[in-house]
Amino acid sequence: MTHAADFFEPMHHFHLDEMRPDASVLLALEPGWRFLLGENGYLDVWFDSTLLL
Repeated sequence: MTHAADFFEPMHHFHLDEMRPDASVLLALEPGWRFLLGENGYLDVWFDSTLLL
């Protein structure tokens, strides 16, 4: 499976806040929580205990 060169391009929180202010508040989730933001306002948030191992 191939992805675009910028598939997971790191960015500073400052730039994320400019591009996706809706994601900025999700960064305050407790450890173990994941989130996925998609098109048309799609948001999924879930707990993944494997992140805490």
